[in-house]
Amino acid sequence: MGREAQIDAARDCFYRGFFAAALGAYLETTAAMDAYGERRKGVLSADDLATWSASYEAPLSYDYGDWRL
Repeated sequence: MGREAQIDAARDCFYRGFFAAALGAYLETTAAMDAYGERRKGVLSADDLATWSASYEAPLSYDYGDWRL
């Protein structure tokens, strides 16, 4: 499995799988800080996670002597 396929599998689990369901259920009943600095319940739902998608970016590296960081 290539890098992008592995990333897609991890994203699917995180944004649409059991983790998204558990996080959504937790945030329905637990107050969390919103963008205005106020504590509110339901600031993020499983549907919010399922509809969001990140973009791909090339991995960063830096050459330092004989090391590649």
